[in-house]
Amino acid sequence: MKGRLFASLLVLTFAFDGCSGGSSKSMESIVDKSKSTLQVSSSSIQNGAEIDKKYVCKSKGGSDISPQLNWSGAPQGVGSYAIIMDDEVAPCGKGDKACVHWAVFNIPSTVTSLPEGKSIEGVAYGVTYNGKQDYEGPCPPNRHIYNITVYALDAKAPKISSGVKFTRSSFAKKYKDHILSYGTISGSFDPSK
Repeated sequence: MKGRLFASLLVLTFAFDGCSGGSSKSMESIVDKSKSTLQVSSSSIQNGAEIDKKYVCKSKGGSDISPQLNWSGAPQGVGSYAIIMDDEVAPCGKGDKACVHWAVFNIPSTVTSLPEGKSIEGVAYGVTYNGKQDYEGPCPPNRHIYNITVYALDAKAPKISSGVKFTRSSFAKKYKDHILSYGTISGSFDPSK
């Protein structure tokens, strides 16, 4: 009986925590909207459209490879770029409680695109929702929306270590004084389609 009660409380705690957004603010409410000048595009994901199965997890029929990205329009003084892809649809939370699927830091200022399925030498990878340091494709139980934000950071921004965990919201809070510009593209995936 004790075991079942503990398991029930654990499930209830997870469900409550996973569905609550808490008081976490969205990334867009933390960073000045006038800095949303970076143009982000992709030959892999059309902004606002359904994400092709190629980029989702293997258990949902995908290949689990990272999408191609381009970015342009950064202001002068960029020291590095960062990319974070997260999901704020329940059971993931909002803001700081979002599920991170991809986080890449310390991208050199000379790099303005990322090839499909490729990594860049010398960058740092953040921790994803399942504890890995790599791209983790969408793997939802139902339709979820995925936001990919590219940040242009100033030259004074400190190097970011591998193995850190940042959602778009928590990254914006920590580095808001170093974010020169940012841009976001979004895509959705529904495993029932």
